[in-house]
Amino acid sequence: MREEAEGFLWNERGDNLVRRFEKMRKEGTFRFMDVSDYEEIINTYMDKGELEKAGQTIKLALHQHPGALTIRLRKADLLISLEEYEKALELLNLLTHLDSQNYEVFLLRGLACIHLGRKDEAILDFDTSLELGDEMAGDIAFQIGNELEIAGMYEEALVYMIRAYEINPEDVSVLFDMGFLYQQLGKDEKALSVYRKFLEEEPFDVTAWGNLGRLYLKLERYEEALDAFEYLLAVQEDNPEGLFYKGRTLMHMGRFQEAKEEYRIYVSRSPHDMEGMINLGTCYRENKEYSRALTWYKMAVEESPDNPLPYFLIAEVYGLRNKWEDAEIYCRKALERDHEDDAFWHLLYYIYEHTGTLRKQIEVMDTLTALVPDNISYWLEYLLLLYDLPGKREFEGILKRALKHLPEAAELYYLKGIVRFQEGRYAEGEENFHRAWSYDPEKLDWFLEKLPGILQIPEAQEYIQHLKIE
Repeated sequence: MREEAEGFLWNERGDNLVRRFEKMRKEGTFRFMDVSDYEEIINTYMDKGELEKAGQTIKLALHQHPGALTIRLRKADLLISLEEYEKALELLNLLTHLDSQNYEVFLLRGLACIHLGRKDEAILDFDTSLELGDEMAGDIAFQIGNELEIAGMYEEALVYMIRAYEINPEDVSVLFDMGFLYQQLGKDEKALSVYRKFLEEEPFDVTAWGNLGRLYLKLERYEEALDAFEYLLAVQEDNPEGLFYKGRTLMHMGRFQEAKEEYRIYVSRSPHDMEGMINLGTCYRENKEYSRALTWYKMAVEESPDNPLPYFLIAEVYGLRNKWEDAEIYCRKALERDHEDDAFWHLLYYIYEHTGTLRKQIEVMDTLTALVPDNISYWLEYLLLLYDLPGKREFEGILKRALKHLPEAAELYYLKGIVRFQEGRYAEGEENFHRAWSYDPEKLDWFLEKLPGILQIPEAQEYIQHLKIE
């Protein structure tokens, strides 16, 4: 509490100085001011993001105090904020000669170097800054960690955050940043441990509960994620993030009725959030309340008419209700907005089973396999669609295309072997079965179940038994 009070008084002093300074400028009466007063005014402007005013004050301060190192430091700090890193570095190189024992000179030079991509030089300057600012080492390490975090250098940032916590273990706020950095580095268990430790000290921090819950959700630890979001909501009732992610967690757990209640509250608090509308619609759909699902999906369309997802979901619901013409209309609307989403094309293929011709299905599968040539399931659907056509001419052409993209797909060789046995080309049938078996023996039974007629061919049956014994 004492630190907060001191900070408040310090900010109030800065604001008072700014008011006096701005009054003086407005009246055109420029009186002499101490360096410390100028420094406080400049810091106040920079804290508020008023960089132009900070620059004007620095210029006036240097006119009155041309040799003031602290004002020059503020100038270097401003240049970094203005992304004029080369100019900042030039000034800081001069200041290192003027005051080689000032930790802030090296801290700022390290920041300039980081932004210029000179990582090794920056780390040397940061370490020098820590050595020189011994009494403030914890705060300095934390600031360095924050700057490296902003620059996306998470591994390096973590080193300084850990150091800051080791120097000042009572500052639990460092743990929050450590948790975030572990999370960015994919060290999820470490992140969980640090977030839990932070929350032991700060149990009312909603952001930390949210981070913890989302991390559990990512790891598919749904019970723990649910606990985290319920704690968040206990701290801050009706918190939008808590409602949204609690609902999502319940959806992952298959508890759609409960999820629906969370999303109903959420959309009442965030009435223009399309994702909330979609999730609420999905809860209704999973409960087979299709009319209400359509209502919410169509509201999502009104909210975001250029987004293809709501149209796609509407098409799915119409399909569930066997309203295939309506399903086709909305599926095409989704494709008009995103022509490259394979899920949209696959739904259209399924719709055409009910509304279209074989030729339309073939056209869709041509597009789909060209769009996602490494998806074996699409090739298999396409080939099985062509399997019963007379002459197998189109089948052979598509099989050749599929093998070009997936030369080691066991499914394709099993299917090719089946066709060769049916054609009486037994040696080729055996060759393809042998090759497919070497890639994946378990896939054979799937084909025997799908196309049992192959067992009516004695040569094929004998070779299959040979493979299974072998």
